[in-house]
Amino acid sequence: MDKPALILLLQENPADGEYIREALADSEGKFRVQSVERVGTALARIAGGGVDVVIQDLSHSQRPEGDAYDDFLKLRSKVPEMQIVVVVDAEGDSAIARAARAGGAECLTRSRCKTELGPIVRTATDKRVAEPVTVPELRKKGVVITVLGAKGGVGATTVALNVAAILAKSTRVVLTELRPTYGTLTPYFHPPHLTGNMAYLLRSDPAKISIAEIEARLWPSRDVPGLNIWFGPQMIEECREAPAQSVKAILRVLSAAVDYVVVDLPGGVSEANRAALQESDCLLLVVEPDPLCIETATQILRTIRAWNDLPKLTGSVIVNRASRSFSMDASDVGRELAVPTFGVIPVATDLCLAAQEAGQPLALVAPGSAVVGSLTSLAQTVVRQGRTAPTQTIAAASQPV
Repeated sequence: MDKPALILLLQENPADGEYIREALADSEGKFRVQSVERVGTALARIAGGGVDVVIQDLSHSQRPEGDAYDDFLKLRSKVPEMQIVVVVDAEGDSAIARAARAGGAECLTRSRCKTELGPIVRTATDKRVAEPVTVPELRKKGVVITVLGAKGGVGATTVALNVAAILAKSTRVVLTELRPTYGTLTPYFHPPHLTGNMAYLLRSDPAKISIAEIEARLWPSRDVPGLNIWFGPQMIEECREAPAQSVKAILRVLSAAVDYVVVDLPGGVSEANRAALQESDCLLLVVEPDPLCIETATQILRTIRAWNDLPKLTGSVIVNRASRSFSMDASDVGRELAVPTFGVIPVATDLCLAAQEAGQPLALVAPGSAVVGSLTSLAQTVVRQGRTAPTQTIAAASQPV
């Protein structure tokens, strides 16, 4: 580093900040610390340029936690690209700690600052001086598979998760939730250490989104080594429609770095969904075989065709969530939708519940089952028919993933 990094310390009483200065002085590297007392002053100083990291010290705060929470959200929303470290008094699952983790910030207790603050600040400043990878320079390498439910509750996330897990047996895969509100992957996996989610980068300048920033927020699956998950919004303040240009930038950066990007989209049509489809090589439209769902799926496809954004590889996935006397045949579904049927997933209620309780993909919990065999065939179909897909051998249904 050519010059000392500038650390902006947001603290009610600047006289309390000596322990932070000592923690930074004891670490390798040189840092300058400037103290401010109000979030408005901090934002003005950041706007002036040169600030590398913000430390919001709440360890001796006398203010209500709600005020500190609001200050953090204001900082994060105004300067989404800035690295923020929140210091609290003690370990715990407070609202501000949850907000910090969900917003991609580091959260430390005062007692941990002496050993951990310096390395965190060094890592953050090193990232800021690194040259960002801009979207126009990227060359697409991987395959983007978008999974879209015709309506809520049809099993689109189950399909996305298990297709991603099967592909990750022999390739590098990122599974991501591109949703304006909460998804189901977080309660499914209960990740113990969530370093951030997509909401942070969706507020950033699309041209400055880099793979390093994305990788810092990925959650690596312990059970499927080739699989990384990027979770959607975790808090109500983060729930908003994703800007189309940010969606495109994120998918281009990801597809340049991994073999497959599997995108779990919410049902319906939106500008964010359209942007995702424009970057997709394959669309898997997940439906239930009943007339109402098929009518909804038909309307969705009609809209996408009118946009002229239907991916060159598009097909339906029929999920049988329960045995019904009025279920349509696969041939009738294909005729109504006018797209090929890539897979038919049988009823597997008990196995799905067992997978949820285990916090693992179905492909791992019941590798020899009929439902996993169908999901494996679906993944094989996508690879076989996708002319731009990497040549890979997908594990047979009878083999553990």
